[in-house]
Amino acid sequence: NVIEQSAGTGLDLTGAEKLSVNGNFLDDNGKGLNGGPAIEITNVTTASICNNHMTGNGEYSSPYPAQVHFGGTNDGIVVCGNAYGTENQTGDATLKPSYAYDADTGTVLTNSHLYETPPPQVLGVYSPNAQAILPQLQVPQVVPQQITGFTLANSGSTAVAVAAGVAADSSNSVLIPNSGMCTVDLAAANGAGGLDTGSAHQNTTYFYFAIAQASGAIPAGVQSCIASASQTPTFRNTALGQYEITTTMSASSGDNYIYDVGSVAGIRINDELRANAYIPSAVSKRG
Repeated sequence: NVIEQSAGTGLDLTGAEKLSVNGNFLDDNGKGLNGGPAIEITNVTTASICNNHMTGNGEYSSPYPAQVHFGGTNDGIVVCGNAYGTENQTGDATLKPSYAYDADTGTVLTNSHLYETPPPQVLGVYSPNAQAILPQLQVPQVVPQQITGFTLANSGSTAVAVAAGVAADSSNSVLIPNSGMCTVDLAAANGAGGLDTGSAHQNTTYFYFAIAQASGAIPAGVQSCIASASQTPTFRNTALGQYEITTTMSASSGDNYIYDVGSVAGIRINDELRANAYIPSAVSKRG
């Protein structure tokens, strides 16, 4: 079945009981003034939503355009093996959607699981509302050494902008989802958003990390990235606590070339990257 270009929700399951939704292609829904996701799951009991393909839904949904939206009180929901993609068709206002999942504040999900690991959409996997309730339902929660997004770009003479992304922490037990841009300024005060300690120097290798709390959450107002001259940085200048870390690459301040890059994100060992096209590392809090 193909469900596409609806003014509202592509498939509204509100109030449904004992159903299975499989093998559908849901594309470019939510085009009306109030938008809508590909699939709405609100007050649903005993349902499986599996092996569907969702692209570019929820364009005008507010405040968080997403492929799947949860609301109300739900029980026995299984979401598995779906494919998610972004798109920008002719006439669209922007590339969409922002997230794979969104949820209303206060949404309840019991006896429910997400057997899938969607790629970040335009801004991430979970909307800020969904972040509070969905990650703990994901099985498996983490693909070992997973890292998606987190592309880096120069942002001034001493700063690097880190794009949205999702990465496994160093213990492969928690996902770190960063839904927005984070900036590391080597000239800023020590701590999150800057160097862990000390000051920047030319021709020195610095390592870049995504950081989060034990659950993978990022407190409001706290930068979710940090840099260090060490592969085992100190976090005493952050508000996030102590971390274990595993690095994946390095970059040199004052040098336009990076050599011996690890095999990450399609970059082969010994490839050369120009213009400080960095690839980040990931960490998370332990305990």
